[in-house]
Amino acid sequence: MFGRGKEKQQQTTSMMATMEELPVRFYWTAAIVSLLISAILFLFGKRTAAIFVGQWPPTFILLSLFYRLLRPSEEDTAQQTERARKRARAAMR
Repeated sequence: MFGRGKEKQQQTTSMMATMEELPVRFYWTAAIVSLLISAILFLFGKRTAAIFVGQWPPTFILLSLFYRLLRPSEEDTAQQTERARKRARAAMR
């Protein structure tokens, strides 16, 4: 009974580690590609498949947002800090 909590925590840690390996752009690219595939399927008359594939983009976008909320990118923060520092220096001159 108590072992399941550790197992679930390990699964969550494993899932987050997998998400960390994928850049956020992957999720956005997957959303756009699935929209294109959905449109192509619709044009070829595969309406049911088009609707099914067309429902994937919100999932990819939510995964991207979920990841960004839980684990903000250190690279983005470092880049934003450096840009802010440069702007501050330029404003002081």
